[in-house]
Amino acid sequence: MDYELAAASPSVSVRCSFEGDGVVVIEERSKRRTHVPFSEIRTVRVRQTLGAYVMRIEATSTRPVTLRSRRVVGTRVEDRVADYAAVLERLHALHRSHPEIRFLGGSSGLYWLGWALVPTSLAMGGLAAWMIFAGDAPLRLWVSLVVVTALGLVAGSAGIRQGRARPYDPDAPPRDLVPS
Repeated sequence: MDYELAAASPSVSVRCSFEGDGVVVIEERSKRRTHVPFSEIRTVRVRQTLGAYVMRIEATSTRPVTLRSRRVVGTRVEDRVADYAAVLERLHALHRSHPEIRFLGGSSGLYWLGWALVPTSLAMGGLAAWMIFAGDAPLRLWVSLVVVTALGLVAGSAGIRQGRARPYDPDAPPRDLVPS
């Protein structure tokens, strides 16, 4: 069975299937075919950012494969959570026959970036408030600071909420990083 997802870029559609001894990912535009043998998969990383699930399959002989639950087709955004969940479930089932595969949930990079963004955004918000009350800055500048503050707080809290990268048991995956 083929599963339709997005690649590292949400605008690049891929077809993912399980064939024989591995996972096959075919990019629709370029027709590039990547075969990842099960025996060479070392790590499966899952994370969730702003409502989209992201999985990265790292193997010894191929480049890492990134699969997303949300893809962009033209001007539409398609949620492919069911296909994403099915692929991840199949990979979790592999853990019995391939115990060397590590499953990680979260992202340490995004977690620490979140902790950097939140205080920086709060400082920007304080600067915007000071500029508003002092009345000595153009409207466009302080509106920009308010927007940057809001976006920084949203992105930062999303990174913090998903947590640092930690190993998890595929028989009991973390609910907030794996669709149910």
